[in-house]
Amino acid sequence: MEKNNENHQRPTIALTGADEYIGYNLLKQLSGQTKVIALSRLADNREDREHVEWRSCDFFSMDDAEKGLEGADYAVYLTPSMLSTARLTQAKFEDINVILAEHFGRAAQKNGVKQIVYWSGLVPPDTKKNALSRHMRSRLEVQQILESFGIPVTTIRTGLIDEPENSSLSEVLNALKHSIGNKELFGRTMDIGGLDVTTYEEMLKQTAEVKRIKRKQTIKSDVRSVQRILVPEGKNATWAAAYYLSWLSSFAKPLLRTVIEDSGVCRVYIVFDRRPLLELTYSSPRSTSACAVYQITGGTFANTKESHHGRLEFMQIPGTQECIVAIHDYVPSLPWFLYRFTQAKVHIWVMYAFRKNLLRLIRQPNL
Repeated sequence: MEKNNENHQRPTIALTGADEYIGYNLLKQLSGQTKVIALSRLADNREDREHVEWRSCDFFSMDDAEKGLEGADYAVYLTPSMLSTARLTQAKFEDINVILAEHFGRAAQKNGVKQIVYWSGLVPPDTKKNALSRHMRSRLEVQQILESFGIPVTTIRTGLIDEPENSSLSEVLNALKHSIGNKELFGRTMDIGGLDVTTYEEMLKQTAEVKRIKRKQTIKSDVRSVQRILVPEGKNATWAAAYYLSWLSSFAKPLLRTVIEDSGVCRVYIVFDRRPLLELTYSSPRSTSACAVYQITGGTFANTKESHHGRLEFMQIPGTQECIVAIHDYVPSLPWFLYRFTQAKVHIWVMYAFRKNLLRLIRQPNL
C-alpha cells in the first residue's frame, strides 16, 4: 500500500471476506495505515474499532453491494465463495461467481472506486482455456468481468494458504497489500507461489469445509435458482426478460397465461383462477440494458407476508451473448417439502425449455 501524504488522509479500502482467513490477516495489516470497510455477511456480529468499520453485505444483492462499497477509494475482492445462504440453491458455481463479480464490479463503478485488487487462483502456464478445470475457467471469467467496468484491476494469483506458519502467507499478504493504490500494477496480473502448494480444486474444497464449520446460520425457507442462457446476437438482458415473459404464456398455453401491463407489472395466471400465481414488477431504478430486474410483489405462489426481497434478474455477462437468469430470495408459499418436489422441479424444466427455444432461435433466426 502506497502512503498517501495528501492532507495526511488515510485511504479507504473496502475488503470482502474480512472475517475469513486471508481477509482477516490482511485486515490487521491494512488497518495500521488505512481506513478499512470490512465486509461480511455476518458483520452485524462484529464491533467497529479504530480505522475499521464493519458492514453487513451480501453480494447477491445489488443494493447491498452499492452500500458496502460506498466511500471506498480501493476495493479488494477476496470472495472465493461458491456457497449460497439460501435454503435451496439451484445453480452451478460458475454462474454464482458471475453474479457476485458483476454486482461487485457495478457497485465499484458506481461508487467511483479507483482500483480493484482481485485475489485469484494460479493457472498453469501455456494451457488452453478449454483444457483448464471448471474452477480455473470460472476464476478467469470473474477476472474478465471485473475488468469490464473500466476500473483498473490488479490480479494476484496464488495457491492455497492454509497454515499460519506457511511462509507463503506473508508473501501473499504483502503482494495484496502493496498492490493497493500502486499505479504501476494497475491492469497487471501477478502469480505468487507455485502450483505445488495445492490444486485449486483442493483450495475450494478446504475453504468450503472451513465455512461449514464457522458459519452456522438460521435457515429460512428461501430459494436461489440460477441458469445461464444464450441470447441472439444484438440482443440484451432487457430483451431476454421481455421475451421470456411473452414466451412463457405461449409455451404453457392453455394452462398458463401472462398479462403484462404498461406499468411494468406482469402477472402469471393458471387457467380458471382469477388470482395470479405470481406478480412481477419491473424495477426501473435497478435495471439497465444489461440487467433487467423484476421484484416478486405478489401471487399465490409467493409468501410476501414477511419482509420479502424476492426478485427475478436477467443479467448479461459483459462482452458476451450469455445471460444469467436468477431468482433470488424467493420465499414460496407452498409447504417446503411440497415445493421442493413440485414447483422447484417445474421451474428447472421450464428454464431448460426456454434455453432450448433460444438456441433454436439463434440457429434459425427467421422462425
